[in-house]
Amino acid sequence: MSGWPRSLQLSGAPAGSGSDIAARRLQAALQAAGAEADWISPAEASPWMWTRSAGASRLLGRAVDRFDRRRIGIHLSITPGLRSGALRRWPADLIHLHWLGTGFLSLFSLPRLRKPLVWTLHDLWPVLGVLPYPTLGDAAPMGLGFDFDPLAVAIKQRAIPEGIQFIAPSPWAAQRAERSEVFQALRQPRPIAVIPNAVDPLFFEGPQEPGPRRDPQRPLLLFGGSNAFSDPRKGWQLLEPLLAWLEREYPQWRCASFGELPPAGLHWPQPWQHHGLIRDPRQLAALYRSADLLVVPSQQETFGQVAAEAQACGLPVVALADSGVGSVVEHLCSGYLLPQFTPEALQQGLRVLLDDPHRRQALSRRASQQAAERFQPQQVAAQHLHLYQRLVAGGGF
Repeated sequence: MSGWPRSLQLSGAPAGSGSDIAARRLQAALQAAGAEADWISPAEASPWMWTRSAGASRLLGRAVDRFDRRRIGIHLSITPGLRSGALRRWPADLIHLHWLGTGFLSLFSLPRLRKPLVWTLHDLWPVLGVLPYPTLGDAAPMGLGFDFDPLAVAIKQRAIPEGIQFIAPSPWAAQRAERSEVFQALRQPRPIAVIPNAVDPLFFEGPQEPGPRRDPQRPLLLFGGSNAFSDPRKGWQLLEPLLAWLEREYPQWRCASFGELPPAGLHWPQPWQHHGLIRDPRQLAALYRSADLLVVPSQQETFGQVAAEAQACGLPVVALADSGVGSVVEHLCSGYLLPQFTPEALQQGLRVLLDDPHRRQALSRRASQQAAERFQPQQVAAQHLHLYQRLVAGGGF
């Protein structure tokens, strides 16, 4: 026995998503540290644990979700899913929530769990309404239907138990969560703990031999990730206007993307290669190591897993300072942080790094060192275990 509290990790996140990867890396890190960390997701839950079948729970949840007027990425999590009694009887000292999802675990079940609860903010949905992040600017709702935001906030204010411990992967996420109506409705809320996600050093590490080498004559600018082109949070609208400028001022540079397909019919003035969705971490790490600069100008991210992985591979990152990714990158040490979310700010940041190969080399070395120092699984696991221990003992972070 390690003496560490035993945890039950719950995640309904889609397999292979950023939330799923981060949660599974944490479980592996906790087990490697000698702690018991059990895992339940929709695929691993036994049939007897559901109030009805897993498929019926998901279908019912999706049917309720579709009543919202936006109908994109929304969740209410009020339909039955896992039985609270089964979770309450699980021989764990605490329950760690990661992503409730549709038809996985109802918000109404939380007060009935009667165990210390930890909840990681992989996005801001736990403290908002039905969406994972606040609506950007004056963006209009999509479609027709009901606006369930006020109802979702009211349900969370009543359902989230007092004494719950939230974990944010970045100071940016913690600050946004603390300002939310849901968090502020808690009586004597625990301070939100800030613990970064882990990066697997088995795959994501500095340049290797043999392996893909960077071409000093034809350096590579990389952009991509989940929904990188279609989600306005991701910042493609900053990079697209600069493509003609890149071709004119830096014709020696190549460009590449990965993840979501670029928009159909888009004219690429710069030589561009798209690598598609990469699920193999070895292939993704090899792509990072072959590039010279990664652009991640997201406005809203609680962490920035792509940026952390890339830095572990020695790839400098350009990101927005006022975001969760901004907490991952150290300005002019492991990358460049944009002071504003504008194409002009991105152009200036790119110019600083594109014009100076010696600076990029220095940033590359520091990026790999910083990732090894801040995102190693042993360190992330230790921070969680000490938090678990204080929470089970009745303390806090």
